[in-house]
Amino acid sequence: MRNLFLVAGFAVLLSLSLTSCASEDPAEGVDIPELFATANVEGFVHLNVNQSGNEIIKYAPEGTLLSFTIAHSDFGIDGAEGNFVVTTQVGSDGKYSVELPAKNDGTAVTVRINGNPFVLEVENGFRTETQLFTVPQNSQSLIKGFSYHKDLTYSGEILTETENWVDGTINANFVYLNPTTENPANLSYIPSGTAVKVTVPKEQFVPQSENDYVEIVTIGNNGSFSFKMKAPTVQMKQSGLQIIVSSSVILSVSQGDNTNRYIFYLPGGEITTLYGDYTMNKGTIQFTRGTQL
Repeated sequence: MRNLFLVAGFAVLLSLSLTSCASEDPAEGVDIPELFATANVEGFVHLNVNQSGNEIIKYAPEGTLLSFTIAHSDFGIDGAEGNFVVTTQVGSDGKYSVELPAKNDGTAVTVRINGNPFVLEVENGFRTETQLFTVPQNSQSLIKGFSYHKDLTYSGEILTETENWVDGTINANFVYLNPTTENPANLSYIPSGTAVKVTVPKEQFVPQSENDYVEIVTIGNNGSFSFKMKAPTVQMKQSGLQIIVSSSVILSVSQGDNTNRYIFYLPGGEITTLYGDYTMNKGTIQFTRGTQL
């Protein structure tokens, strides 16, 4: 068996925090882990390959991307919107490990664990099969100071139409209204380093995937966002590939001598369409100001 390609690109560890912002930007990111204690989740990611009726267990390919999602409301923040999301990769030994925020009061939060789909060529008897490997979504309750072992298993199914998809791109620029003024023209870019969660519902794949495709994209300079993946061309499927773009971030905003914290988020997730062999420019998309913390 050899690796044909990974649907998701390899990514470094990300969170819904900000790593930097322009000097003229009044907002500074607040990282959720700075506010809470932590817990650890680790385990092995297995690959269940069916070959001529036999099940062969291997490790998932090195670099396979896993994402971990905790609702902001789980942290007890009144009126909180959106999610904390972090990603990590599977190592060469099939193992992953990730540190996640937990509540200081010792009560539990729930993390949802997704594994990105990937494609492999599998030698099955006298033929070669192109298979899409997916893993069901898992969840785990977390309490501060504890380490949890959670193994995951991918299973494959033969691809048909999906393997003929080609790269498509969506570009946008994310902004927010500076809370120091209600002037609608006073929009600032969401600072670079903010993570955006891109979800492709499982029903979009042919054959249907066992779980949604999830990828974390980091916002660049001037609020820039760019996402690329394989999708059907308009000739293959007029409705294209429907994707959901969601993000939230906690910002500290200086107002005179005071500093206030707000949650900013994409309300309900931005739903957009991706076509193969086409670049779509969505223009400027504004985050909504949520609860003052």
